[in-house]
Amino acid sequence: MSGPLARTSGLGETMREQASLYSDDADRFAWYREQVAERRNGVEPSNSELLRLMMDQFDPSQV
Repeated sequence: MSGPLARTSGLGETMREQASLYSDDADRFAWYREQVAERRNGVEPSNSELLRLMMDQFDPSQV
């Protein structure tokens, strides 16, 4: 992968980012997961996959 999402730590290792969601944010994330699962006949995306799908739709210039 290239671009802003393909960073390395300088040792050739791919960077890892972690995020924790609480309260309403966690509920919202779970709702999105359920919506995707419904469209996939019950197959839920992983956290990473759901986040990638959401980032693909995100346009930073609209913030």
